[in-house]
Amino acid sequence: MTIGYATFGEAIRRRILVIFLLFAIVSIVGSQIFKAFSPGEEEKFVVDLGLNSIKWFSILIAILLGAVMIPQEIERKTLHTVLAKPVGRGQFILGKFVGTCLAVLFNASLMAIAFFVVYAIQQKGGFDVSLLYQFALTCMELILFISIVVFLSTFSSTVFVLVVSFCVVVLGSTATFWKNIPAENEISGLLFLGVSALAPNFEIFDLSRPILTGAAIAPDMITYPLVYGFMYTSIMLLLSFVIFNERQF
Repeated sequence: MTIGYATFGEAIRRRILVIFLLFAIVSIVGSQIFKAFSPGEEEKFVVDLGLNSIKWFSILIAILLGAVMIPQEIERKTLHTVLAKPVGRGQFILGKFVGTCLAVLFNASLMAIAFFVVYAIQQKGGFDVSLLYQFALTCMELILFISIVVFLSTFSSTVFVLVVSFCVVVLGSTATFWKNIPAENEISGLLFLGVSALAPNFEIFDLSRPILTGAAIAPDMITYPLVYGFMYTSIMLLLSFVIFNERQF
């Protein structure tokens, strides 16, 4: 927890996070201005822009934080000082993961507060509880994604983590496409099957369609993504422990 708090404190002092946070809040608050471009769909515009701002700005923050948290410790040689204390490598990884999650979720919560305020003003005090369900799933999605970034950072450089993290976002956000794309031959079929099996499915964390259409949200639309995210995160952290424990510095 000491490593986690230290990572959180270091993260929230980064100026780039403040810039992204301000951009997100401005876009959320500004949705009240731009909703005039979609007459008759004002509520849907505000909800869609708000939810997407929270998600994508938080993912950018997670990538920028995760890409530097472990490689930077190695490059600065500060890792040796930490591991010289009664701190195991697994504890170090877990502390970095917890600290990064705290920083990302803290920023996401500030964005969500701004969004909920704007939505309440637009609805004149009304509130849709399904928006809280969506925020909970977004938090789980961010935790899962951070575990992947932590895994990548245990054996690679900052640039590699940045590039692969963006690729993971693209693959995870188009999981249905890769699963249903027709294969021209056996090799491509195996490739698409491997991508759909290994890449995280970020689409299951998205409730925007039933929220925007007013459809009922079934319980499994919430429980399944939470269980999926917990299991995927656990596997990524376990792999991170194994790889980092065997790495030579």
